[in-house]
Amino acid sequence: MIAPPGSLAEAWAMNGHWLCDTPQGVFRIARTRLAQRECFAVLLDDALLGTCDTAEQGLRLLTQDRAYKAACGLDISRLPIPTSLAGWTFAPAS
Repeated sequence: MIAPPGSLAEAWAMNGHWLCDTPQGVFRIARTRLAQRECFAVLLDDALLGTCDTAEQGLRLLTQDRAYKAACGLDISRLPIPTSLAGWTFAPAS
């Protein structure tokens, strides 16, 4: 496992993303640009669940606030998703 960046600024510079592999699919929080705005996209496999301003906010909306819903009907709240990015795998861009 690669150590995550020490700060959000480093993550932006590294242009990587965080991964969480579950039995039902891979969650990803990735930096992106939508409508001329830098943001983070929260995805389940290739399905976009939503966007937010920070990776931490995306994780909170996914795990604590339960704001994101999978179109396939999967109950995300039942999955073993770490509530801290420290529990996710950081994958730097190649």
